[in-house]
Amino acid sequence: MTLSKHDIIYKFCDGLNQDLANSLLIIGSAGIGKTYTVLSSLKKLKMKEGENFRYLNNYSSPLEFYHILEEINELKKSRILVLDDCEEFINNKRILGILRAALWAGIDGKRVVHWNSTSTKVKTNNFEFTGNIIFLVNELNLKNNLIKALISRGFYYHLKLSNQEKINLMRIKAKEPYKNLNYKDRQKIVNYLAEISKYSDKLTLRSLTMAFNLYILSPNHYKTLISKMLV
Repeated sequence: MTLSKHDIIYKFCDGLNQDLANSLLIIGSAGIGKTYTVLSSLKKLKMKEGENFRYLNNYSSPLEFYHILEEINELKKSRILVLDDCEEFINNKRILGILRAALWAGIDGKRVVHWNSTSTKVKTNNFEFTGNIIFLVNELNLKNNLIKALISRGFYYHLKLSNQEKINLMRIKAKEPYKNLNYKDRQKIVNYLAEISKYSDKLTLRSLTMAFNLYILSPNHYKTLISKMLV
């Protein structure tokens, strides 16, 4: 049985859930559904944000990141941190050092993170990290040895989607309510996107939201507006 590309991501997420790896790194261009698919997969695995996983898409300092990992330990299984658009995280040498300790076990089999400081902001100078991390990135410096090591020690997937695969995902997404658009109108918009996608190299999953908004803006001219945006 052939797995779709997004079924593959679900399988990798399930692998973390079963403690078969400590990390998953997904690389792929912006707007192809990395975030949507990962969060949908975690939901399908009966996980709840704030209870089983935490989603983070803004940068933090190394010390803040140290504390975030401490907080992940307090979550229920599978204790997952989802880092979205996290190029800045893994290009910061100090944070990368923390990640290496958090994801790679020592001789004793424990993943111990250290922070040597006399600051009152640090309650403990080390702890054993028992969570997992999902990285979502648009691009990586694959020549960096530490990044190579990060990739080699966990699940890794380079996601690429054809326009047809993007349209298939849009049809699924269009089943969900969006503002005041009824399902028939949402289907009609996706059908038009499918028609012009043959001539577009600008199509992303985010195009669906923009197309919905353009239809709301001008139902009589939405095709012209969408085509100007994508073709």
